[in-house]
Amino acid sequence: MDYIEELIQALERLSPMPSDDSPELTVERLRAYGEVVSRIDEILRGSETPDVRFIEPLIRSFGYGDAYEGYWLVIHILEKYPAEILRSALREAVQTGEPGTRMWCAYMLGRYRNCEDIPVLVAALQDPEYKVRYNALGALAMIGDSTAGPAMEALLDDPIEEVRKEAKECLEALRDQRWVVKR
Repeated sequence: MDYIEELIQALERLSPMPSDDSPELTVERLRAYGEVVSRIDEILRGSETPDVRFIEPLIRSFGYGDAYEGYWLVIHILEKYPAEILRSALREAVQTGEPGTRMWCAYMLGRYRNCEDIPVLVAALQDPEYKVRYNALGALAMIGDSTAGPAMEALLDDPIEEVRKEAKECLEALRDQRWVVKR
């Protein structure tokens, strides 16, 4: 077995990471996860063409929460891949992944600001997990296409106050285009 396969297996054993409020999210587990992710980052920094075998295991590793900010390196690693390869994996994960995967992949799609991702993100506004709905709102506001407005408005009545507040802010951002990157 090669070193890349060993890293992938180590990552898979840790995945998905437990939610932030889970007693399974221990210091030891966070440390092991950080070490594996750092090794993957080292490999990819030394490579002209990032090995695509890492994409799905990294995506599946996301837990529901932020793992004490442990996922930011994973996001940066994933964003090293060409958008045309990564975005399809992100869209699939938003639709079929575990809660943490859906949450983080919705956020990441927003960072690409591509209108082709709107249908997946609008569907994510109906997700049973509130942090997925929250991130889908932000992603849609970053994309800035007003056709998402009616679906976003429905979350002004969400049962979770945090989502209702985010819906209000994201609708304002959609109207004034403050999160849209001018190209």
